[in-house]
Amino acid sequence: MLTVEKQVKLFLYIIYLLLLITGCIIGVVFLTKSFGETRETRLEVYEEDILYWNQTKRSEFGDSDVKFMVHFEDADVNDDEGITQVTSESVEHQLMEDKYGELPKYDPLYYSRKEKASWFGVEGPFTEFNDTKKMKFSISVKDEPTNQTITIPELPLYHIKKLKMSTATGCNRHHGHFESTGNTCYIYSILSHACVQIDKDAGGKWYLNTNKLTKAFGCYSQYHNATSYTVIPLETGERIEDKMPYTMGDLTWEIRNAYDPLLLAEVLTEDTNNFGLSSTELRYLGIAMLFC
Repeated sequence: MLTVEKQVKLFLYIIYLLLLITGCIIGVVFLTKSFGETRETRLEVYEEDILYWNQTKRSEFGDSDVKFMVHFEDADVNDDEGITQVTSESVEHQLMEDKYGELPKYDPLYYSRKEKASWFGVEGPFTEFNDTKKMKFSISVKDEPTNQTITIPELPLYHIKKLKMSTATGCNRHHGHFESTGNTCYIYSILSHACVQIDKDAGGKWYLNTNKLTKAFGCYSQYHNATSYTVIPLETGERIEDKMPYTMGDLTWEIRNAYDPLLLAEVLTEDTNNFGLSSTELRYLGIAMLFC
């Protein structure tokens, strides 16, 4: 039988061995990554997109003769002014640098309009949370000598997120409603932002740029969701019915070009806005972990 001293030494030896094995595994992972997709390869793709955007797509998208307007099926007001052209990126979308250095610069350009929900045909206050209600709208493009209409798939006005939780405490932190039957947290949200991406084909026709695999056509996150929602906060023990009647706030609508560098950056960095380590840095780290 081992003495207490030997048991402690054996335990420490096992811990050391596990740390050594873990370090070797991490080292191998870093070395493998250094020969694959690295900061250099991501930035190369990003710079090519920026070059094409700055030289071709930006001027095409920002042509003074082109006018984008939104038309909502339930709205009494028709948009004759068009969506405002914006040439400066919002703070959260400014890609000037990441934690490893400066990033290539580009000139932003997109279209945005922020109005009361009623302007978009959403009348309130709401008396019920109807998660089947959707918004129907289209984009009219005045691009002389022809005018075009881009039909947009319906967008949900409401969103319910269901999370499995063992207690109500976690649900309260998410401002949701907890149902002990099924241990489910219901988080209720309402539409606050919508954004779609469009492009112009070789024949001069504008179209909704839809991913062939995911069917996504928006601008939010690496998955290019078309909608972003704001949580309707519930207090402990509250139900969504207790919030009725509910008055919706402002809505923001955006149109971006399919070649907008921001959209590619979301995919390349997986929404982190961090292009990662260079191949040299990964290689050095890998070697250091193997021989530490």
